[in-house]
Amino acid sequence: MAGASVVPVLAPSLLAAQAPVVRPIDPDEVGRSDSTGRGRRSNADSTGGERRRYRAADRLKREEAKKQEGAPLIYPPALGPGSTIAVVAPASGSSRSKINAGIARLQRMGFVVKTSDYLTKGFGYLAAKDEVRASEFMKYVRDPEVDCIMAVRGGYGCMRILPLLDFDEIRANPKVIIGYSDITALVNAVYQKSRMIAFHGPVATSGFDSYSTDSFRRTVMSAAPAGEFSESDQFRGS
Repeated sequence: MAGASVVPVLAPSLLAAQAPVVRPIDPDEVGRSDSTGRGRRSNADSTGGERRRYRAADRLKREEAKKQEGAPLIYPPALGPGSTIAVVAPASGSSRSKINAGIARLQRMGFVVKTSDYLTKGFGYLAAKDEVRASEFMKYVRDPEVDCIMAVRGGYGCMRILPLLDFDEIRANPKVIIGYSDITALVNAVYQKSRMIAFHGPVATSGFDSYSTDSFRRTVMSAAPAGEFSESDQFRGS
């Protein structure tokens, strides 16, 4: 199972509190003839200003991180038979045949499944434009019927939507968020920015062999500790 050990990892500086500010050029301060004797700044003055701006941005970032560290950690409710899983594509899309097979597999496990309208490869290697993928994710965050948001696959693109997500709203609507590969960027950002446990585990198009199914059930379908996981026979000794 991709995520047999479901331990959240705090990623350093996934999102900066504020991007470095580049001051626009003031035409009154540059381009003057040296003979005017005014308006020209030395390289040292310019470099000093940039350093002050970078220090200010870094200070804001550290202050935000300290504030987040003080927030209590939220544990989303465990899933159970009849829980609703929303399948979304925060990154790349998948083929319709794999999506249908994944939905049927989750339904056989006893889940109700909702699906995003953007699960296939609709925008190059992405499932949709960044704004659309972010909006779809947040739609299911707000949906009171949804208990779990599961990525359809990894691929590439999660880091592109992180600045478009509302992490305060994610925290206010705790639910299982799960995926692996490129989805790790989203899982770690939720843990860091929302202070909520998220899960590095299967995507909807994963195989869900017996090992993965057992790990999934023990980890997100029970409030009790999952305990130790034995090594998968498939990858033993690799």
